[in-house]
Amino acid sequence: MPRMLASFSLVLIFATDARTATFVVNPHGTGDFATIQAAIDSADAGDIIELADGTYTGIGNRDVDFLGKAVTVRSQSGNPATCVIDCEGLGRGFYFHSGEGADAALTGVTVSNGFATGADNLARSGGGAHCRHSSSPTISNCIFSNNRADYAGGGIALAHSASPSISHCEFSENSAQYGGGLFAIDQCAPVITNSIFCGGSADLHGGGVYCYTSSPVLSFCTLSGNTAFLGAAIDAHESSVVGLFNCTLSGNTSGFGGVIRNFEASLDMTNTIIAFGGPPSEAVYCVGAGGSATLACCNLYGNAGGDWVGCVQDQLGDNGNISSDPVFCSSVPDNDRNWTLRSDSPCAPGQSGCGLIGAWNVGCSTSPVRSTTWGKIKRLHAE
Repeated sequence: MPRMLASFSLVLIFATDARTATFVVNPHGTGDFATIQAAIDSADAGDIIELADGTYTGIGNRDVDFLGKAVTVRSQSGNPATCVIDCEGLGRGFYFHSGEGADAALTGVTVSNGFATGADNLARSGGGAHCRHSSSPTISNCIFSNNRADYAGGGIALAHSASPSISHCEFSENSAQYGGGLFAIDQCAPVITNSIFCGGSADLHGGGVYCYTSSPVLSFCTLSGNTAFLGAAIDAHESSVVGLFNCTLSGNTSGFGGVIRNFEASLDMTNTIIAFGGPPSEAVYCVGAGGSATLACCNLYGNAGGDWVGCVQDQLGDNGNISSDPVFCSSVPDNDRNWTLRSDSPCAPGQSGCGLIGAWNVGCSTSPVRSTTWGKIKRLHAE
């Protein structure tokens, strides 16, 4: 009898696998379904929805709701630059609000020109995508560009314990009052790896990332050219253990309140560069008595408002912390998008005693820089 039951279980597993399907959607309404939403409406758990290259617009291709389903939406080509969800300023890109888990996946697409507005802060959050009610999808190899939210999360907004996995994504030129690139509130714990936040802007807090009572962890991430009144790159507000590991923060500017602003939050930062913050930004700005910032193997350098000052002033020289020019391969890394290190950089492996400091490895020697391609630079970042 046990053998019969085991065999029956295997049959059920194989039958379930056999029922999964791949559907194709084309940008002009042809394919297996006319729109992305129509495909999700008909999909079952495990199904894959592939998007042919092109630009998707109109109803059914914006405000796309995953409906709690464990389905994958991905580009056929795997190239987000050639598969674009253009919201045309008429809504957000994607909505996860029904408890989606890691097996709900979005990969290989660009979400642009999203706009979140409405009667309340929920409607006004998440120009590119919105995750709430513990929804924690897997988002990878995506670009969120030129999205806007009236309230929070120009690129992505997270609320109510939503904790997605975000990897190899780019957030560029997104804007909101709070969290130009990403906003997280109410016990969210997103894990963000190998991603770039550049050119984000916030009228108030967090040009790149804003978190309130949440615990994001960023590793091998780059935050560059972001602006905000408070917290140019990151604003952490009453949040526990906000982690930055092997990150590069360069060229971020706040009107007041630092490249990273810490308001009664716990900041844990290792092997990270904070450099060239614009005036009057200091590297780390702490507010309130309940916050802490613990740094190890970090390089704070060239920030107009000061480097090892304020709440981190006693940590220079301890635990591998330094203040030296990181010596990027490019003289204007935030314009060239080349944050790789010269071989003699104090942040390069073998130079610091801490291994690699920052998100990017060595990309050039001490000889004059030769031309390269963005593809080569991305491969260095992924190593």
